[in-house]
Amino acid sequence: MDSGQYGREVGQRLRRARMNRLMSLADVEKASGRYWTAAAVGTYERAERAIKVEDLAELAAFYHLDIRHLLPETGVAR
Repeated sequence: MDSGQYGREVGQRLRRARMNRLMSLADVEKASGRYWTAAAVGTYERAERAIKVEDLAELAAFYHLDIRHLLPETGVAR
């Protein structure tokens, strides 16, 4: 899996996590006290901007998820 494909999969998982909580991008912005802006989260979901691991961990916590739920399988043995 190349980095572009990996980023798109992370974005899809972020969007799924948000939608599973029945939240719009505006809802995320409001619920986070503007810590996460709708524009920033949207760019992560569309893989227009790479997300730092620290930010991904914080978004996972915001969505009450283990970060592993947002990380795709790479097919690489660990």
